[in-house]
Amino acid sequence: IEEALKILRFMIRSGVKPNSITISTIVDALGRCHGSPRVQDAILLVNKLEKDKLMAAPLDARVITSLVRTCGLGNDIRNVILSFKRFKNNEKMGPEPDLIAVNVFLEACCRCNRGDLALETFRFYFEQPRDSRPSSQLLLQADVISYSTLICHLLSAEAIRKQANRETAQSLYASMKKESVCPDKGLVDSILKNMLQLARNAAHSLPRADVLFVAAVLRDATRLEDCWDQGQMERRQRAVRAVLA
Repeated sequence: IEEALKILRFMIRSGVKPNSITISTIVDALGRCHGSPRVQDAILLVNKLEKDKLMAAPLDARVITSLVRTCGLGNDIRNVILSFKRFKNNEKMGPEPDLIAVNVFLEACCRCNRGDLALETFRFYFEQPRDSRPSSQLLLQADVISYSTLICHLLSAEAIRKQANRETAQSLYASMKKESVCPDKGLVDSILKNMLQLARNAAHSLPRADVLFVAAVLRDATRLEDCWDQGQMERRQRAVRAVLA
């Protein structure tokens, strides 16, 4: 990353303005630094380039998305929110967030243990009736990443103990299927793993709604024929039967 920053400084001294791809790549790299994400360095870099008019205003969506991702990797929820506010909103003009940007924000919120904010954002962008949206707001369609991010967070080790979180996860899963968004292998495995672990640790059997949820996910898994190697589906079926039978 230090070599990349040296090259960036050389570019600027040579009169070559960096484009959004260059800056977003460096911001992403600062978030992946070994040991600890360099969140403040990423923010200072973007602010400096803006101040010196080396980047067009408002910021490109690609750069904002990278900034949100890096702040999330640093568990810095304050700057996750501030960075996302660089997108167009009621207070400020900017680019519209696209699906990738919203998904990155959802993941950053969940990483910072702000599932409540992630759920609120999900509902704002994906569940508002079309006729109630601001005319300027893009119509976004949630994908499997959008749903998986929230469902996996709600069913994580601590959150899954609360029945309300499980009910919300089940509601999101039902909504996903209603919107014809297919679960992928990662989502199926995460749900089965966490729900079965909950069942093993429970003093009593799982509520009927939870059992039906696991059964529905397992049925959906059998339809993902291209995702499973030989014997993988059968092992999952045996694991579910062993715990819930």
